[in-house]
Amino acid sequence: MTKLQMYQLVAVLLLVGFVIYSYTTDVRYHIPFFILVALNLVLWVLRLKERYSKKHTDA
Repeated sequence: MTKLQMYQLVAVLLLVGFVIYSYTTDVRYHIPFFILVALNLVLWVLRLKERYSKKHTDA
């Protein structure tokens, strides 16, 4: 597992935990939610870029 995959796993788990916490306590924090979503999107794009570059260097 690469560092990027580890970061992605941690970010997804944080987002899932935050969503579960928000719905169980009925408290909505919009800013942290959007920050976690943006972080997950950035990590997803970086992972796609990593896969694309690895695919073309191996070929």
